[in-house]
Amino acid sequence: MVLCCYGSAGVLFIPPIVEQSVILLIVLLSIVIFLLSIWFRTYDRIDGDRLFAISGPFRWSIPIQDIRSIEKRKNLLSGPSLSLDRLTILYGVGYDIIVISPEKEDVFLQLLLDKNPNIELKGVPENLDH
Repeated sequence: MVLCCYGSAGVLFIPPIVEQSVILLIVLLSIVIFLLSIWFRTYDRIDGDRLFAISGPFRWSIPIQDIRSIEKRKNLLSGPSLSLDRLTILYGVGYDIIVISPEKEDVFLQLLLDKNPNIELKGVPENLDH
């Protein structure tokens, strides 16, 4: 396939090998930008009565009252977390799960428990006021 560009100088023909290189470059740059956005924009926060988890272009908004249990695990399960030391949160009516790794885990858990004391904790230190 040959790309034709019309400009003030006439017709410009781009050889297929250059066209494929440009497409490959665009695809690779898109992947790099996507991965960098995940690396630099992954965080969780509690705002009002909701837990927000952000990871690059992905966003989750979870009502804290819907959180049923939190379990501390070291796993490779995919989620908005850059660490292997993670909290697995079970929420909602079904079996919705999100995996996060808050920076200050004990403070984060205490904030959640203050808003929803019915959260069941598994594998989490006992020093939290439940």
